[in-house]
Amino acid sequence: MNGFHLLHKLTSRVINVNPLKNLSLPNLVELNLKSSNVNRVSVIFEADLPNLKTLDLSKCSGIMDSDVTSFKG
Repeated sequence: MNGFHLLHKLTSRVINVNPLKNLSLPNLVELNLKSSNVNRVSVIFEADLPNLKTLDLSKCSGIMDSDVTSFKG
């Protein structure tokens, strides 16, 4: 997913990252997934998000913690 044309802020309650192999949103500053159904957070943690300042995963349902092996940053 190439986010070249996205705004600097993205808010979603329904997100399916399962089919994604690579995620690149180089201009994204805020990613608000509060109360969403996101499950594979490793896709987000491994994504190319160099300008991301805020990531809100509070109250998410379905997060698979076994999918995250490490987090650097």
